[in-house]
Amino acid sequence: FYALWKVPAIFADFNMMYYPPGDDTALARACTIFANENDSPMHRLINFFDLRAEVEYGEEDAFGPSCFDLSLELPDGPHARIRGADNSGSGGGYTGEIWEFQCCKDLIIRAGYSEESMFLARPFNYDWHREHCEERFPGVPVEPFRMARQWHFDDLSHASRILFINGMNDGWSTSSILSTDNLELRVINLENGAHHSEMSGIYPNPKDTPDVVRAHKQIFAILKEWLDYIEEGQV
Repeated sequence: FYALWKVPAIFADFNMMYYPPGDDTALARACTIFANENDSPMHRLINFFDLRAEVEYGEEDAFGPSCFDLSLELPDGPHARIRGADNSGSGGGYTGEIWEFQCCKDLIIRAGYSEESMFLARPFNYDWHREHCEERFPGVPVEPFRMARQWHFDDLSHASRILFINGMNDGWSTSSILSTDNLELRVINLENGAHHSEMSGIYPNPKDTPDVVRAHKQIFAILKEWLDYIEEGQV
């Protein structure tokens, strides 16, 4: 049962890695596995977790044909669960613990799965979220509106010098800033991009798609404009 809770989180990871887009990506391979009507549902699930073992842990069939160590997917820290503060997946290990702390304290992600989802229905429940976070991080207040109150993220009309970059193949793009009437803000939407595709760690990256190559030039130009403006004392 817990394995089924983990499936959408792994899909979310594969979606974030869907760059450059193509049939050899983990997301495309996962979709092929589940679309294979010649395999039983259980065999598809086994193949899916074998793919996870290969992509995330570097070993194909690392856990045998019927065993996957779900504890590898748990965040560090006490009272960790497969279902965590981020319904779309918190990640494992130390980085998972860091992300869950942030999602518990003030970055409350109201993500859930409806009855129409391809995954098991799991609506967001704030009471469950708060109780889980209080158990995970005792003494840390759950403040879902802190950033909106402190930094006015709910009203960007008076904000300036923020550059929003969205990969349009990233599921999170549906909740992002895709356009703005504020001339002090900039938005770049990457047609082929996924999650932080413009920050691959390799520059120039020969695998980058043309829209990301153009975006890098735009990013440099925008940042230079803002830095020049500051250096001229026009803050």
